[in-house]
Amino acid sequence: MQAYDRDSITIYEAACRKQGNGEQMKTLIIYKSKHGTGEEVAAYLQQKLCADLQEADPALSWEGYERIVCVGSIYAGRLAKQLLACIRANTKELAGKSVGMLLCGMSDAAPEKIITENLGEACYRQLAFSVNIGGRLDFQKLGFLERKIIRMVNKQEHLYEDKDAVLVDRLRWDTIDSVIAGQTHEA
Repeated sequence: MQAYDRDSITIYEAACRKQGNGEQMKTLIIYKSKHGTGEEVAAYLQQKLCADLQEADPALSWEGYERIVCVGSIYAGRLAKQLLACIRANTKELAGKSVGMLLCGMSDAAPEKIITENLGEACYRQLAFSVNIGGRLDFQKLGFLERKIIRMVNKQEHLYEDKDAVLVDRLRWDTIDSVIAGQTHEA
């Protein structure tokens, strides 16, 4: 997991949400990350929301949690397979929970489009929030074929300007911080 320097927002250190009775709302952060960006974001959320953190697994139980935050990588418009399988295996447990989704990727596609295409409109409507938080390309972590594909896609979609870039960081920490602060729905 990569280190992150987010010392500038210590205001959120006490962001553990409380229920009306004063008890902490039990939160689970579920993530799937291929190259580490999603895992970094999930660990940051875990710290700021006083949450439990688990890598996506269909056998994972959501029982006992009031709030679920899914952090998933997007590859060519598709959510990571393991995260999809985890969500699909727990669809019955979604009812009555506050569920949100943060999407990591270089595309600026609307969260509604990505989620409805991957999980269906009913799932999208159940979400308390869904946000595209941008992404990061670290060409040193990519395999040869991945680098080749991304460079081909970039020619059409202009994901980044510098064709010789080693690292392209479009992760929107301000958007992530807004989610933590409770400003939770991006259209």
